[in-house]
Amino acid sequence: MQVITRYETPMNRRACTFLIPILYFAGCATAPYVPPASTAHYEQVLSLYKGKNVAEVPAAWPAPYTVPMAEGNKMITWANTPQWGCSTIGLTDSSGTILSWQWKGDHCMMAYTDAEIQNLQARFDALRTRVPGLKRGTYIRLTFYDGAVDSRSHAVRGDVDCYFIAYSKVYGEISVRNTPERKHTFNLSKDIITYELRYVSDLQILKDEGPAVSP
Repeated sequence: MQVITRYETPMNRRACTFLIPILYFAGCATAPYVPPASTAHYEQVLSLYKGKNVAEVPAAWPAPYTVPMAEGNKMITWANTPQWGCSTIGLTDSSGTILSWQWKGDHCMMAYTDAEIQNLQARFDALRTRVPGLKRGTYIRLTFYDGAVDSRSHAVRGDVDCYFIAYSKVYGEISVRNTPERKHTFNLSKDIITYELRYVSDLQILKDEGPAVSP
């Protein structure tokens, strides 16, 4: 099973902006964020095979060993899968349909394949097309990839419900507020939070306009 692992740190988040303009627009500014290898991603991959026949698991997996269970069920174990130090165990029924998964070990993590990275790129390109059309003040929900950080290098945990402020095509960043802008009042820039758009896995426009704010 061929995989690619790419690691990024907050220290190099704007490294591309210091290159000459031709290089900037030619490549690095348009690359998607690739989350690090994780157990969560492995769980997601395994879930795709739940309900399918055990014969459909990747051919690159090593030969498993099988333990018969009650009522014709079977416990099938792949040693050192997806990498050394992890055992992946599938419970199947008598027909070989996968009922559930479990894994044991400290290294049950999976990186992203070439095909998955292409999907990340497509989602990122779709967001770059959509976000510039948002109206300032639109109430939205941002969902982030594992490992996402804001412009101050603070880790992002969970979804963020916020108000859209602006999008920078130069830096590929989306700026938002946790509260709506007050009318006829100076809005401090410190209230604005900025994220690289490539960290965003999904953006939803919320029907609820959020908390009421007096003029």
